[in-house]
Amino acid sequence: MSLAIFDIDGTIVDSNAVDNQCFLETFAREFGIDAAGTDWSGYSHHTDRGLAHEFLRRAWSRDPEEVDIVRHQSAFMRLLRERANVLHEIAGAKKFIQLLRRARWTVALATGAWSESAALKLGLAGFPADLPLVCCDTYASREDIVRHAIGSQQPSNIVVFGDGWWDVRTARNLGLPFIGVASGSAAEGLRRAGATEVILDFSDAEMVLAAMQRARPPELD
Repeated sequence: MSLAIFDIDGTIVDSNAVDNQCFLETFAREFGIDAAGTDWSGYSHHTDRGLAHEFLRRAWSRDPEEVDIVRHQSAFMRLLRERANVLHEIAGAKKFIQLLRRARWTVALATGAWSESAALKLGLAGFPADLPLVCCDTYASREDIVRHAIGSQQPSNIVVFGDGWWDVRTARNLGLPFIGVASGSAAEGLRRAGATEVILDFSDAEMVLAAMQRARPPELD
């Protein structure tokens, strides 16, 4: 059995801009805390749950309660529904996932987003509703999310797709082959983080399949 694990935002759905805008603005609207320009690079867990928890902890000098996290989540979802009217796939992503499934690959989605947010964005971009999905509702760390996506399965081959340095870090920590999805300076950032394979999108299926054959766990120089 072979398993392909895809992040969602920026990897298969072009949703980073609206998602980030709504996520940051919610801190100001709901808590009166300006989050604009926040540098997330020093945060422990790059998930909606992990970032919200640590941001509020730094702002308040105490751990937030779960009710505070839920408060941010609910307000974020209200704002996201208002602004995310149409979302597009990363070019070729839907057809490529269909191709993998026809070729008997198991496909799973592992995202740092809330499940409600992930379902909204996937639906707006036209992805099928039956793709297995693991989110940050329970797990703050991306490593735990990916581990849960693998579950008790024992794949002979695993490839992880992601668009951020946090995805590279997760694959490196778990020792999993990784393919970055990005262009320009973002692609160079993934390579500097240790990604050996970076694609622009999924429009050239043969090229992506070849990259999957070459993919290996990220390494730092």
